[in-house]
Amino acid sequence: MLNPSQWPSAVEALASLAGATGGAILSRSHGFSVWGGSSSEAKHDFYGKFYNNPIQDGMTSLRAAAGGRAPPVVTDRHLMPRAAFIRTPYFNEFMVPRGAGAAMVVELSGRGVSGALNLTTTAHKDGFTDDELRAITRAQPQIGRSFWLSLQLGIRSEAANALASELDRCSNGVFVVNETARVTYCNHVAEALALEGDAVCVTQGRLRAATPALTNRLEGLIAAAAAAGGEPGVGAMSIDTAHRRRPLMILVTPARADRYAAQFNARSALVCVIDPDRELTTTAGVLRDLFGLSPAETRVALWIYKGATARETARELGLSFTTVRSHVAHILKKTQTGRLTELVRLLARVMGAAVH
Repeated sequence: MLNPSQWPSAVEALASLAGATGGAILSRSHGFSVWGGSSSEAKHDFYGKFYNNPIQDGMTSLRAAAGGRAPPVVTDRHLMPRAAFIRTPYFNEFMVPRGAGAAMVVELSGRGVSGALNLTTTAHKDGFTDDELRAITRAQPQIGRSFWLSLQLGIRSEAANALASELDRCSNGVFVVNETARVTYCNHVAEALALEGDAVCVTQGRLRAATPALTNRLEGLIAAAAAAGGEPGVGAMSIDTAHRRRPLMILVTPARADRYAAQFNARSALVCVIDPDRELTTTAGVLRDLFGLSPAETRVALWIYKGATARETARELGLSFTTVRSHVAHILKKTQTGRLTELVRLLARVMGAAVH
């Protein structure tokens, strides 16, 4: 299998194998192209004027006649008489100015992928030898398989990068682990928690808790979630730490194979670490935008949401009890809630939507 970045040099090597001087891999189904030994001008002219050309049209006709599958290797001589080919605009306006004399197409389509390797010879060579055709025909199955695998690698890399970006915006720590608790990914918050080491840590690549007993319990939750194969269900535990007022909350859930198959193996779990005392800076702006809270009211609302009483909130924020009570009254009015329990339920729903 080739990494997508290695295909340009691979195309040049394949061209050399076939006695050609240049080539390109084109995939209609994935909007994918790789050029070897060709200038940017050639690419521009091809896509601008000659994407539909006698070679492509001939391959389309062959596929239609063969029920959707073309021969593995075809040259221009297989598609039309040489005398007819050299009179086409494609030959005279695209191939000749670039010193090309003959064309070969190596079929790469299959398993939901449409693609082909296009090779050309020098102008003084008006065809491919039998030995060159045999060499490429023998290599065609491996070329096709490598092409398919590299497309999948590219798709998975893009999807994994997008998922990692989303998880890094989450205000909770998220570890992705396999059934043995080996960590395959963690976001920035999870990495910071692991470096602290007083609740969870990563030892020899595996997620561990603060004590052997807690580690056994965590491993049990992970094994159960990974074995669930994406079925709904959440395991939970809490871990006390010396410098936090409240324990960290640990939620373990299966990684759904239908949604994350490109990023995780079939037996993976997500471990979400929630710090109830963590400043909810991500949602402060959300509260202001949704309810028109002032900055001071937002700070009070966040402390109320975290379970602090009015007096505790006043002490934490350095305000008088009377000022906090006034802020709470304004918050209840702006959020259209009648009492603190109703406010906390509303904030919980808003927080859940904002941080996940």
